[in-house]
Amino acid sequence: ALPICNSMGMSPANYITIKTCIIKDYLQRCNGKDVGKFRYPGGMDKTYRRKIIGFLQDNLWIGAS
Repeated sequence: ALPICNSMGMSPANYITIKTCIIKDYLQRCNGKDVGKFRYPGGMDKTYRRKIIGFLQDNLWIGAS
């Protein structure tokens, strides 16, 4: 499993789902679309989302917004 998944106790499938949502929202914002509230699976802690966003920014998957 991915180190980030292990550090959060998250399954790789959940990580990929959250990562996909983050990247889709990021791309829509880059294209000037208002995405409103983030759309993530229920029960996903904001702390996990922030950690994944930080990881994606650190690894240049997305830019800082």
